[in-house]
Amino acid sequence: MSDITQNGPMRAADGTPLKKSLARALRRQKLRALALIAPLLIFVVVTFVAPIADMLFRSVENQIVAETLPRTVAALKDWDSFSGEIPDEPVFDALTIDFQIAAEQKIHTKLGSRLNYESPGISSVFRSTGRGADKLGKDAEKEITGIDARWKDPAVWAQIFGAADWHQAVADWVAAEDASAKMPKFAANPDAAAALPLTEAAYRAFAADVRATGRKAVTETKPWP
Repeated sequence: MSDITQNGPMRAADGTPLKKSLARALRRQKLRALALIAPLLIFVVVTFVAPIADMLFRSVENQIVAETLPRTVAALKDWDSFSGEIPDEPVFDALTIDFQIAAEQKIHTKLGSRLNYESPGISSVFRSTGRGADKLGKDAEKEITGIDARWKDPAVWAQIFGAADWHQAVADWVAAEDASAKMPKFAANPDAAAALPLTEAAYRAFAADVRATGRKAVTETKPWP
């Protein structure tokens, strides 16, 4: 007992305390075992756990409604869905704008598919309404272009709703002819936004969609009906 006290703790061949050396060896064995099962663990997570988790999340997540129909959602804020009464006229005005934008962006059917989980048959309502929404826009377009044909010119719309620095940025982008460069992000004319807020919001959505496609300048693209 006195020899152990005098000589200190037992050590391995390299002079490391035996307890520390055993702990290190055990840690290496655990890491080696983890490395062996890691491929199988990753496979199970990717092919089974992740899809199930995604499905469970989608079953309760409903953000697509607010993203697709933002004006309608805002207008419905004060409506009591348990009252038995249909929403007021401003809600339908907002839905008209939201639905036409969604139909132009081809995303209204995705929303219909999502809501179909909760209300079977509503996806067909969204598809048929999408076709009708296009007619609404074209009827309105015919009315306004009948007053003045210059409303058919994309440059007129861009001039009204775009800020001066945005126009210059777009002109520079067109002149550069650089296919890899992203079209400048739309910046609104504050006076037009204040005078025609609904139209400016629709034009902003249109400009964002054109920018996302990246085919040609907003100033050269016919606005959505």
